[in-house]
Amino acid sequence: MSIAWTKSVEGGPARVNHAAVSIDRYIYSFAGYCSDDDFTVRQDIDIHRFDTVAMKWMRLQYRGDPADIPYQRYGHTVVVFEGSCIIYGGRNEVDGVSDHVYKFDVGTGLWSRPEVSGTKPPGRDGHSCTVIGDKMYLFGGYEESSRSFSKTLYTLDLVSYKWELVKHVGQPPLGRDFHSAVTWEDCMIVFGGRTDLYGGIYNNNTNTYDNRIYIYHPRDRHWTCPTVSGDVPTGRRSHCAFEHRGKVYVFGGYNGILDIHYNDLHVYDPEMAVWSICKPIGNSLPRVRRRASCCRVDDEIFIFGGTSPQLVLGSSEGERGDVERVPEGDDETDAEIDREMEALEGAVGFAEVEEDALMELSDMNVLDMVPSLKTRCMMAVVKERISYTRCLPLDLIDELKDITRETQSRLGLYLFTRILKDGKDRRFDKIKHDPKKFLVAWTLQGVWVFSNLLPTIIQNAKRSDVPIGIKEYLGWAVWLVGWLIQIVADQQKSSFRAQPENAGKFITSGLWALSRHPNYFGEILMWAGLYVSAFNSLKGWEHLSVVSPLFSAFILTKVSGIPMLERSGMKRWGKDPNYLKYIAETPALIPSLLKLFK
Repeated sequence: MSIAWTKSVEGGPARVNHAAVSIDRYIYSFAGYCSDDDFTVRQDIDIHRFDTVAMKWMRLQYRGDPADIPYQRYGHTVVVFEGSCIIYGGRNEVDGVSDHVYKFDVGTGLWSRPEVSGTKPPGRDGHSCTVIGDKMYLFGGYEESSRSFSKTLYTLDLVSYKWELVKHVGQPPLGRDFHSAVTWEDCMIVFGGRTDLYGGIYNNNTNTYDNRIYIYHPRDRHWTCPTVSGDVPTGRRSHCAFEHRGKVYVFGGYNGILDIHYNDLHVYDPEMAVWSICKPIGNSLPRVRRRASCCRVDDEIFIFGGTSPQLVLGSSEGERGDVERVPEGDDETDAEIDREMEALEGAVGFAEVEEDALMELSDMNVLDMVPSLKTRCMMAVVKERISYTRCLPLDLIDELKDITRETQSRLGLYLFTRILKDGKDRRFDKIKHDPKKFLVAWTLQGVWVFSNLLPTIIQNAKRSDVPIGIKEYLGWAVWLVGWLIQIVADQQKSSFRAQPENAGKFITSGLWALSRHPNYFGEILMWAGLYVSAFNSLKGWEHLSVVSPLFSAFILTKVSGIPMLERSGMKRWGKDPNYLKYIAETPALIPSLLKLFK
């Protein structure tokens, strides 16, 4: 039976490395990193609750003794036991790493800090916790005290709150962080994560990404590493994993060696030890990401937040800079995630953001594992663009709006709503305090907008009309051709990127076989068309409005468009002979029609 991406809702808190659980119809998200937060001062943890029926967020108020309330953090875990949330681990820059256990009662809103006994594990982040019976199983993570990836397994009795260092047998995983662990029957299945080939003190030069499956059997305290077959996913970390009807699913993540972010979906059958690729139906495939949270409510999976390569500004949707990849190396620790975000600050507003910048996500994406006939029908209505506002009940109209809401969250509207919610654009946090830099950014944006519209402004200011002639029709035709080129190029690239097998690849088909940047060519044609259509109305100095297409061409070919993307492409595929051949044989901007006849 097909599964489906059904909804994508913006407007939540932007969070990275947060932790979330589901209780009844609600999802509780605890803390997480956000570049707008001030981690130089101690803050109490924040909690946001998402209503999976109303599809709305709210920030929760809580109470408790100050000593019993955890501080704001990221890289922690949360599990559910008897209706309460158990928080462990995590860190921030002020308070460091935590080794305490906290309990939050969702019914009373009360925090407490249980007294623990036994062999207490060192503080860590990037670990995993899962519940089997009345015990929480803690594995891996980055230990601050030893500065290494942990390979130890601990249990916490959630009744007596006694820690135990587990003495196990079999083939355990290497030490790792940001792996996943899910409960399957009465076992724990571990997948992925960032590991070190030699152990010992952390060394980014010996990192590797494990794609093997490890199963821990609590009854006999035994680790196994089954031999698997099928479409085995690439090793990755910071992905999402969940269990549904006896199978384990893995979504997204990041591989620092291959330098790729993912949004693919794989399923593992523990009974058969077989991997398969899932291709859900629907038009709301989430963008590539890592460090997101994943919760299951009945047969729906809710994936929220995380971080992703930054959207390209000043370009059309199809030219996002091949967002599956972001050159950042693999030398980050979780205390350094803010350094990833510094690349966003101070970027000139009209230009593209360099692709080594990451953005914090605030979207909630819903994967329906058993879509009903009603859901399938609504998705068909959306796909075929059937008008429904006058013929359906209000409750169905609201549900259809939820399904189509993702189209309103992309690109410009996403950035606009985020700024409205946050009250600022953090890319200007530094330059707005420097009047000269801020004036440059503001002026360049204004000049670009004004120059693009200049022929139309002059033409509309005329008191007398000029008869429509050949130049007007020619200009409108050029504008239409440019617009169609943009639309087709964007659609071709979006379709290419939506295929999991194309992750990390560059597009060379369709219009992209004729030009490396056909959508930029289309954009320049549009502004040239406006100038040509206004030509007969222009007199003398007014022809200087030809600056409209010329300035756009200059910006896109010499400043923010092609140069940035070309540099990024060489970083990724500069050693790939096929890419070098593509660069050598394909024009950067103006499509080569001769290639159609080869």
